[in-house]
Amino acid sequence: MDDSADLAQAHILLSALREHIDHVSRLIEVAQQRRRGALHPTDAEKALRRDLYEAHRHVERLYERFPQTRDRA
Repeated sequence: MDDSADLAQAHILLSALREHIDHVSRLIEVAQQRRRGALHPTDAEKALRRDLYEAHRHVERLYERFPQTRDRA
């Protein structure tokens, strides 16, 4: 696979990751609203946050591997 194909795949993956990040962020907001002031997040909310952090780590790794993808962020 040539560099242009790798870069194209990176852009597609970044787009999917951004959509996933937006979706999980909305789910976390809903979970927080449902807690209604409870101090501690639920296990489900903790799992969502882990998923969100992992998606952000993947984005950062793609940016490191393909710095030119930051321009289209």
